Amino acid sequence: MIAGAIDAFRERHQRSASLIGNASSLAAGNLANAVLGFLYWALAARSFPPEAVGYAAAAISLMGFASLLGEFGLGTLLLGEIQRDLKRAPSLISAVLSASIVLSALCGLAAVVMCHLMSIELGAILSTWAGLCLFVVACAASGFALVLDGVLIGFLMSERQLIRNVALSIIKLALLAAVAFAGQSNHAEFSIFSTWAAATLFSIVLVAALSIRFSEPVWAAPTFESLKPQLARALQHHALNIATLAPAVILPFIVTAALSAEINAAFFAGWMLLGVVLMIPAALTTVLFTVGAKDPKIIAHHITITLAISVLTGIAAGAGFYCFGDFVLRLFNPVYPAIMGPSLQYLGISVVFVMVKYHYI
Repeated sequence: MIAGAIDAFRERHQRSASLIGNASSLAAGNLANAVLGFLYWALAARSFPPEAVGYAAAAISLMGFASLLGEFGLGTLLLGEIQRDLKRAPSLISAVLSASIVLSALCGLAAVVMCHLMSIELGAILSTWAGLCLFVVACAASGFALVLDGVLIGFLMSERQLIRNVALSIIKLALLAAVAFAGQSNHAEFSIFSTWAAATLFSIVLVAALSIRFSEPVWAAPTFESLKPQLARALQHHALNIATLAPAVILPFIVTAALSAEINAAFFAGWMLLGVVLMIPAALTTVLFTVGAKDPKIIAHHITITLAISVLTGIAAGAGFYCFGDFVLRLFNPVYPAIMGPSLQYLGISVVFVMVKYHYI
């Protein structure tokens, strides 16, 4: 009986090892990104005027929205398609990555035009040619990175995605520290945004270098013909991504446009804290989708694990935000609790409900 119980436990562990291992790497990367992101925005809040921080956060929000539009559901499509057909994956991946660069750049350009038509200001980011060009390039790189993350998770290589996210966070924090130390005051929002764009490009190059180092194919001849049959499914993924992700991504930009850059600086800090907590159920359910695409029969077994972890996370977040929300916001800037504190106290409660939505999706 004991031997049978041990064998049963070992079998359950082996069946869950891929899910837990990849979800852990994905969550660890997101957590490291969040911790370093906390330091990044705390340094920005302490080193630059609130208006500059608010403009930069709004530009990053708009960039994220443009890259999400440009990603066109292709990264999400690859989460499941790679495991279904590993042989034709390289040429399909190259086609998807190429398409993501072009589409994200076009969406970034469209966002610039929209801001000018609606007279929305983001400081030097949209009022200078250097800022405009940097914004479009950053959108293209961000869209490429979104699809690249989907590729890495689709291959169940979340540890590589972990490396990319950690590198992204470390480089942008180091660049921001250098800018703050140099005492850059003119066009501070442009300086903050440029650190984000440069770090994104560096993280992509790092993943390519690692692939070369381990003799993995970096690029195959893209076959856009293989992409055509997938466009209908990609559009379905895209519609779902826009419906579920776009509101959270674009909200800081809307706060700046509707209220002010100063208010957005405080709002963005609280919104980021909520995003940190949501990374755990997001990572679990993302890998659950990839693992389930390979073997749908095991989803019922795995979902009990992901639900249990997500519920515990939601309970802890609700208590933590209510008790310590003001204290954490004060670490960014002493005026932030008065602006965002009351709202942050109740945002943690939403985690339990959002994780149900993540599992349904």
